[in-house]
Amino acid sequence: MSVKALLTINFEEKVTLIQQEIFNEKLEDLQWIKIPELQTAWEVCFNDLISRDFALNTTKKDISLAAHKAKISSYNVAIQFGSEWPVRFTDKNKSP
Repeated sequence: MSVKALLTINFEEKVTLIQQEIFNEKLEDLQWIKIPELQTAWEVCFNDLISRDFALNTTKKDISLAAHKAKISSYNVAIQFGSEWPVRFTDKNKSP
């Protein structure tokens, strides 16, 4: 069974939009998929033979590589692993 990961990351306030773009490009190069409706959320699917520990170490390495390339030194991350893709939805309630 494959391991899916949901990643969300927040940068410190002094990180520029250019740095964020460089970070995003690097994660995309590493096969992460940006969730377009959310500003800092990503997902990826690891193959069937990957353990959760390997997926965690790979995720940490990928984040580190992207941050290094973008010259970002401080960030906060949350990662969730599971066998299913994350559920997404948009609620566009309009006032009458």
